[in-house]
Amino acid sequence: GQITETSLRGSVADNAGSVIAASAVVAQNEATAQVVSTTTDENGDFVFPSLPPGSYTIFVRVPGFKTYELKNLKLNVGQTATLNIRLE
Repeated sequence: GQITETSLRGSVADNAGSVIAASAVVAQNEATAQVVSTTTDENGDFVFPSLPPGSYTIFVRVPGFKTYELKNLKLNVGQTATLNIRLE
């Protein structure tokens, strides 16, 4: 079969590099406004295993930290992108 999707993985940590478990990570497709969300594991890691290709806005919300927002993250077919996030 043909690959028609993309994936995104990464980690969430604070400015000191300490991992943040149970962080809410949201990916919003900028063309369709479709939203998918996941939560970081005990190592601060997250994965979106199957996303339609396109441009995404990524949000991370953790109590006590500024909301992280990254716009226009381009994900291409067959790509596994990595995004390591540091929260302030």
